[in-house]
Amino acid sequence: HAATPAAERLARAVLSHHGFASLSDAMAAATLAGRRAYDGEVRRLLEDIGEAIAGERKVGRVSELAALAGRFADLDDEGRAGAIEEAERVLEGLTVDGSLSVPGAEVYLEAMRGVADRGVAFAEDAIVELALKVAAAADARRAGGAAQPEGDVPALHRRLNVFTEFLRKP
Repeated sequence: HAATPAAERLARAVLSHHGFASLSDAMAAATLAGRRAYDGEVRRLLEDIGEAIAGERKVGRVSELAALAGRFADLDDEGRAGAIEEAERVLEGLTVDGSLSVPGAEVYLEAMRGVADRGVAFAEDAIVELALKVAAAADARRAGGAAQPEGDVPALHRRLNVFTEFLRKP
């Protein structure tokens, strides 16, 4: 995402001090460092920053739940139970008039419960299944048909984005 001029102005002194020409350069360097180290926390923080600058949220992503998801696979049973309780509280806070304000946020809880019951393989299997469904929908669109109602494709992407948060990083 391109940084806004206001963000560039606000960050100029810090960027200059650290030898970066622009906020985009700093973000690219941090992203590369995060990828090299496979640091999920750096990646999540970069996504938070990118969302703030762009004013757009990654489809289905909730930063508080993403942070829980990123460490969920490495928790013991007690830690997972606590994370599930925290996720339930976050979801309650996102509920307005009986509906979630972030479409697909409930997928975090679904994934947590599945990983708690069946292990990380639950998330891996879900990702494979979702990727196949997204690919089938894309193939159908290219062929001029519709594999499923158009509204289902964004839901598949939301689910895919959430489930990838649960993968262990090497």
